[in-house]
Amino acid sequence: MQGTQGRKLLARGSLTLAALGVRWVESDKMGIGRIPVTNLYESLVFFA
Repeated sequence: MQGTQGRKLLARGSLTLAALGVRWVESDKMGIGRIPVTNLYESLVFFA
């Protein structure tokens, strides 16, 4: 991958990790203490 494609991939990966971090923080505030991935399909759809 070169140039723009690589940057887009990096940006998407960074946004996915940021969204995962937000979910983790919010679940910790609710007292769950872990990423809510009990329904893996729902989680994959959310990140897609």
